[in-house]
Amino acid sequence: MNRLNRKQFLAALAAVAALPLVAPACGGDDDGGDTTDGSDGDCLANGTQVVISSNHGHLVAVAAADVEAGAQKTYTLSNADGHTHDMVLTADHFADLQGGTMVTVQTTSFGSHSHSVTVRCA
Repeated sequence: MNRLNRKQFLAALAAVAALPLVAPACGGDDDGGDTTDGSDGDCLANGTQVVISSNHGHLVAVAAADVEAGAQKTYTLSNADGHTHDMVLTADHFADLQGGTMVTVQTTSFGSHSHSVTVRCA
């Protein structure tokens, strides 16, 4: 079993502490979850849910305020072991989310792997 050292634990704790306290806005699931088309839910009222494929500890949150603003934004998927991935949500992605449609994007690669990230309205 892999154990975190003090530095890794504190980095993970800081990443979690920085996330919003509203549960629906805090994404970061593994491969499980709803498989509907994402047309149910209201991102502006209820925030988002995020599902990360092949997840191994990454966290990311897409705030309702970001959806409402609708401007392109780059998010960093944090991880307790120190490696990260970035993903970009464009203005078109946010328009889809504003309309209640889920979006899926690919992250940048790190260590020869990347992740698909699905954002849907809660």
